[in-house]
Amino acid sequence: MDLKKAISLIAFGFLFIFVNLNLSFTNLTINILPVFIGWFLLFLAFTPLGVYMEGKSYMHWIPLVLTAASCAFWVIDIARPQLDDPVLSVVRFILNLVSAGYWFILFGILEKIANDTGTTKGPRIHVIKVVSLVLYIAVTILALLVIQVQTAALATLFMLCSIVLIVVVIIALFTLFGLRKDILRQSEQNLIDQVKGNQ
Repeated sequence: MDLKKAISLIAFGFLFIFVNLNLSFTNLTINILPVFIGWFLLFLAFTPLGVYMEGKSYMHWIPLVLTAASCAFWVIDIARPQLDDPVLSVVRFILNLVSAGYWFILFGILEKIANDTGTTKGPRIHVIKVVSLVLYIAVTILALLVIQVQTAALATLFMLCSIVLIVVVIIALFTLFGLRKDILRQSEQNLIDQVKGNQ
């Protein structure tokens, strides 16, 4: 088990998944922080989490499936940016729901790690876990409804939920990197204590 490595992979994975940085050319837009890199980092985070992932082998394979799927969508978005396929929309919808469930479980694991390591991030991660799940599902469903129904009320609700979700994502990003910093500091202190004990 290597919590320092695991939290680093998760924090940077979250960054790649939820932060878009696009380069635009004449007829081409490329996301230079592709989502599939984030999911692959989460795939790599499984083993370093050690006992926290016992009995949760699905948490290893879900990121791998999402890596492949998001890589395919990244290529499609570059090659066929105007493609509007209902089947692909349904696939994206299902993947978003799977992603929401994955993050809910992962935030639960991170909450336990925060509590076990004595950091103060546990309660905040708990709130993020619940609120982000509700908002993520709401935004995913509203995105489909807005396309189908096209009413001003739904569009406004979608926009409000999206704005709140962005705020939650920013808070989550700072919280994850804060947890990473706490664990790194704790590891350094343990190393110092160990060296002092050997003197």
